[in-house]
Amino acid sequence: MEALLNKAKNLTTIDEAKSFLKEHFSFESNIVNLALDLCIKAHENQFRKSGMPYSVHPIAVAGIASSIFEDETVVASALLHDVVEDTHYKHSDIKKRFGKDVSFVVDGLTKISAMRAEASSGENQHLKSTALTFEKMIRSSIKDSRIIIVKLCDRIHNLLTLDALRVDKQIRIATESMEVYAPLAHTLGLNVLKGHIEDLSFSYINPDAYHYVKSYLLREGAKIERRLNSVIDNIRTQMLEFGFKDEDFTIESRVKHLYSIYRKMQTKGIDIDDILDIIGVRILLKAKIDCYTILGIVHTNYTPMIGRFKDYISLPKPNGYQTIHTTIYDKNGSVCEIQIRTYGMNEIADKGIASHSSYKNPRKENLYEIVELFGDEMSAEDSYSLAKGELFIEDITIQSPKGDTFSLPKGSIALDFAYAIHGDIGNHASKALVNKKEVDLSYVLRENDVVRIITDENALLKYHMRGLLKTSNAQHHLKKAYQNKHREIGKLSAINIFATLFDLHELEVREFFKNSKFKDNFHKSLINIAVYDDIVHEISSHFSFSGDDFKKPVEIKKDDFILKTNKEVDSVEFDYCCHPKNGDRIVAFYNGGNVVVHHRLCKDALKYISDGEEMIYCNWEKTLYQYQITVALKNTKGALAELLSKLAFMGINIADIPCGEINSQKAEYFRFNIESEELDSKVLFEKLSKKVKLIDIVSLTDAYNK
Repeated sequence: MEALLNKAKNLTTIDEAKSFLKEHFSFESNIVNLALDLCIKAHENQFRKSGMPYSVHPIAVAGIASSIFEDETVVASALLHDVVEDTHYKHSDIKKRFGKDVSFVVDGLTKISAMRAEASSGENQHLKSTALTFEKMIRSSIKDSRIIIVKLCDRIHNLLTLDALRVDKQIRIATESMEVYAPLAHTLGLNVLKGHIEDLSFSYINPDAYHYVKSYLLREGAKIERRLNSVIDNIRTQMLEFGFKDEDFTIESRVKHLYSIYRKMQTKGIDIDDILDIIGVRILLKAKIDCYTILGIVHTNYTPMIGRFKDYISLPKPNGYQTIHTTIYDKNGSVCEIQIRTYGMNEIADKGIASHSSYKNPRKENLYEIVELFGDEMSAEDSYSLAKGELFIEDITIQSPKGDTFSLPKGSIALDFAYAIHGDIGNHASKALVNKKEVDLSYVLRENDVVRIITDENALLKYHMRGLLKTSNAQHHLKKAYQNKHREIGKLSAINIFATLFDLHELEVREFFKNSKFKDNFHKSLINIAVYDDIVHEISSHFSFSGDDFKKPVEIKKDDFILKTNKEVDSVEFDYCCHPKNGDRIVAFYNGGNVVVHHRLCKDALKYISDGEEMIYCNWEKTLYQYQITVALKNTKGALAELLSKLAFMGINIADIPCGEINSQKAEYFRFNIESEELDSKVLFEKLSKKVKLIDIVSLTDAYNK
C-alpha cells in the first residue's frame, strides 16, 4: 500500500493518472470508461492549488479505491465524486448516465461535503463541522459502505497532496482526518487505510514527534530488518521441516505505523525502545487448522511471553477479526510479535467492511450503536465527543455464560458490559459475577472474562459510576435514564409542591398540568424559580384564587437554602437516609414548620413523594460543585500550607482534610475533595493547573450512590 500511495502522491498529469488507474483496475468496464471521460470533461480547465489538472485527483482516488475494493460502482463513483459539487452537472445527470447505484454513492458523497459547508460558520464551527461530518459519514456507512470507502480514499489523496495548502489549512484538514476519518476506518476494519491516514495526519499535526519516530526507525532500520529476517528464516525452516510447502504459506514482516508507535509512547509513558510490539511477523495460511499447527511450531522453538497470547480465531472479535496473537523472545532475547491467520482472515483484517466476505454480510452493529447517540436530546457535538472517546481504545473480548462474545474497550467495567447487553439490563444491574465470583459493578474487566449480570427491578441507577464507564453506549443510556428518572420524580414532586401551596388535592393539580401549557416542562419548576412563579400565576387564574383566599408564596433564605412557600418555616434539616452535597438535586418535605431535605433520588423520598406528602420549593442558595483532585507536592516544609493558601485565594473550599497517598523522595501526592462554583471541570482544571501541579480532577457533582 505504501508504494501505491507514493505513486499516487507523485501523479501530475492526466495521462499518468489514467495509467495509474488502469494498473489497479484491469477489468474492462463501460461504466468506468464513461465515468473517466465525464470526469476529465467536467473538470476541464479546473486546477488544484498545486497547479495540476483537477481531474488527476478523482482519477487517483479511483485508483486507490480499486486497490481496496475492485468494483466498478466504487471506481465510477470515485471518478465522479466531485462532479456534482464542483461543476454544472446535476445529480439527475449522473443517475441518467450511470444508473441508480453510482448515483446513490455519488449523492452520498456530495451530501457529506454539503454537511461541512453548512456547518462552516458560527460559534464553535470546527467542532460542529467535525461532529456533523462524523454523523453523516456514520449514517452513510450504514446505507452503503461503498460511500465511505470512496470518501476515505478521497481523504487519503488529499492528505498526500497537502503540501500545496497554507499551514493553517494543512493542520485543520490533518486534525479532522485524525479525529473523524481514522476512527471511522478503524471502526469499519479498514486498517489498510487507517494507519496511513494517521501517519499522514501526524506529520502535519506534530511534525517534531513525527520526525523523532521516523528518524528512530531509519536509524535502527538495518538492525530491525536483521532481527525480522532471522525470525522469519527460522520459522520458515521449521515449517518446511514439518512438512509444509512454500506454496502453502506466506510470511510477512511488519513494523508498526509511526503514529501507532507515538500513541503507545504517550499512553503508556514509555520511551520508543520499551515498546514490545514495534516489529512483528505475520504468517498466512490456507486452512484454519494449520494456524494452530504453526502456533505449536513457534512456541516449541521460541519462548513465549506470558500474558501476551490471544486467540481471536476461536473467539473472534464482534467485527469479524480473527487472528492468533503471540509474543516471543528471539534467540537474542529481543521481543517480536507473531500473528497467525488464514488468507481469508487477512483480507478481513486489512479491508474490513471492504473485503468481499464482509461486504456481502456486513457487520454494522457498532455503527448502529453510534448512530443512536445522535438523537434529538443531544447536540451533534456532545454525541461526537461520546462516540470518539472509545474508537481508538484497544478492545478486549468478554463472554457471557452462554458463550456470546462482546468487544469492549480496554478498561471497561462490569456496568459497561451490562449496558452492552441491553439498556434495561444496565439500568437495573445490581451486581456482577465474573468467572463465577461476585464483584461490584465497578470491577474492571479483563480479556476473556466470563460475566453474568444480576439485575434487581428496584436497583438504583449507578450514576456515580459515570466517570468509570468506558463505552459511549453505556454513558449514553445511563445519562438518558438518569434524565428520565429526574424528570419523572420532578413531575411528581411539582404536583405535590403546588398541591401543598394551594391546599388542593393532588388529582386536581395533576389534571391542571395535563391540559396546561406546562404539561411537558412543569418538572423544571423544582430548579427554575421563574417557571415556578409562572405556574403559580396560572394555577391562581385557573382556580380563581383571590388575595383573600390565597396567601402568595415568599422567598425565604435559611441555612444555605432558598425556600419559596406560603407556610411558616422554623427549621431546615437533612434526614438520615441520604446525604446530598451542595449542587445535588434535592426535594423538601414540609412537616408542621419543619422542612426535611432529601436527595431527589433517595428511595425514602420517592416513597414520600408517591404517598403525596406535603412538599415545598427548595434549592441551594449558592451552588458549589464537588470535585476530587490529586495534587503533587514537593516534600518540603510549608509546601502543604502554601497549597491550601493558593486554593483558598482562588475561592476553593476544602471539603476533606488531605492525606498522603503516595510518597517518594521527591514528592507526595495528595487527594482531597473540594468545592467550587465552577461547573466545567475542564475550565477548573486549566485554572488550577496554573497555580498547582495538578495530576487529576474528577467530578463528584452528584453524590447519590446508595
